[in-house]
Amino acid sequence: MLYARLQIVLSLLLIFAIQVGCRSNRYCPAPACPDISGRAVVLPNSNAVPGVFGDFSQLGGFSQSQVNPTTNSGTLRVLDLENTICVAAQNSRTAQLLQSQLLKLQSTPNVKCPSSLNLAIQAEIAEERSQAASLAGQAFLGLVELELQRNLLLEAQQKLIEINTTITQADDEGFATAQAKEIVEKQSIEIASKESALNFNTQKLESQLKALLSLPSSDTIELSYQLVPAAITLDTESEKSKANQQRPELVAIQQTLSQWNECSAESAKSILSAADPRMGLELAKVVLKKRWPLLARFRQQEPESDPCESQLLRQQTENLLADSQTLIALEVEQAIFETQFGYESMVLANEEIERLENKIEQIKAKKDLNATEAYIDLQNNWYETLLARSNRVKKAIEFESAQIRLAHATGELLQICGAAGFCEAGL
Repeated sequence: MLYARLQIVLSLLLIFAIQVGCRSNRYCPAPACPDISGRAVVLPNSNAVPGVFGDFSQLGGFSQSQVNPTTNSGTLRVLDLENTICVAAQNSRTAQLLQSQLLKLQSTPNVKCPSSLNLAIQAEIAEERSQAASLAGQAFLGLVELELQRNLLLEAQQKLIEINTTITQADDEGFATAQAKEIVEKQSIEIASKESALNFNTQKLESQLKALLSLPSSDTIELSYQLVPAAITLDTESEKSKANQQRPELVAIQQTLSQWNECSAESAKSILSAADPRMGLELAKVVLKKRWPLLARFRQQEPESDPCESQLLRQQTENLLADSQTLIALEVEQAIFETQFGYESMVLANEEIERLENKIEQIKAKKDLNATEAYIDLQNNWYETLLARSNRVKKAIEFESAQIRLAHATGELLQICGAAGFCEAGL
C-alpha cells in the first residue's frame, strides 16, 4: 500500500516537472492537436467549349429599362441648400449613436471624470454632423448641376429636331445632305449617351441625399437654388486660423491640454483612441492581465497609477494636436485651391462660349461661297457651344462645392445652422 502511494506521488511530481519544463522553454513533446489548416479546393475540369464571342443582336431600344422606377407615392420635398445641410447634420446616424452614448454616460453614476469624457464625445458628434452636412451639401449641388444639364439637353434635343427637319427639306430639294446627316446622327447619339449618364447620376445622388436626410425612397425631391457664382477673396492664413478655433477635434484637444489634470488624462485617452484605437490604452496593465492573470491578481493591491503615464499621455496628445493641425491646414489649403481653380475654369469656359458665339458671324460670311460647308460649320459650332455651356455649369458647381468643403474644413459649416459651438445642446 505504501509502495502504491509512493508511485502516485512520483507520478504527480513527474507531471509537475514536465509542465514546469514546458513553461520554462525546455523541450517538450508537441501535443496531438487536430489539423486546422485550410485546404484549397481543386478546380474541377470543365466541359465548356473554349473561345470568347459576343452577340448584341438582342439589344432593345434605348427607351427600354431593366429597372422598375421607384413609385413617387410619398411626400414632395422642396429643398434649399441651407435646410439640406442642417437636416443632414441633425440626422447623422453615427452622431445619433454617439449622442446615445453621451446620454448613457450622463445617466451612469460613479463615472470617473464625466465632463472630460463628455468633451471628447461631443467633439466626435460635432465632426460627424459636419461631415454629414458636407456630403449632403455636395449631393444637393450635384443635383443642381444635373438639373441645369438636363435643361441644356432638352434644348439640344429640340434643336436636333429642327435640324433634321431642315435636312429633310434640303434632301427633298436635291441638295447634298449626306455629310450633314452623318454629323447630326453622331451628335444625337452623343446627346443620348449624355442623357443616359445624367439619369444614372440623378438616381444615384437622389438616393444618397435621401439617405443623408433620412427620407423614404418614395418621396419626391425638388430643388430651390439660384446658381449665381461670383468671385470671392480668401485669405489662406485666416482660414487656417478659423479652423484652429472652430474645428471640434482641435478645440477638444486644446481644451484638454489647457488645464491638464487627472481628468484631462481621461479625456486624452478618449481623444487618442478616437484618432487611433491603438492609442490611449494602458498597455502594460492589459498585457499583464492577458499573459499572467495569476500574477495580476496578486498585484491588485498595488497602486494602479503609473507616474509616467500622465506625462506620456500629455506628450501623445500634444503630438496629436500638432499632427491634426497640420492635416487640417492641408485640408483647408486644398479646399481653397479647388475654389480658386473652379472659378478660373468657369471663367475660361465662359470665354470659350464667347469665342464660339463670335465665330458665327465669320461662318455666315462665307455662306455665299459654299452654303453646304457653312451650314455644316454652323452645326458643329452650335454643338461645340453646347458642350462649352455644359462645361461652364460643371465648373460653376465645382466652385460652389469647393466652398462647402472649405466650410467643413474650417469648422464653419455647422455655424450655418445657428450653432455657436460644438458643445451646444442638440449638437
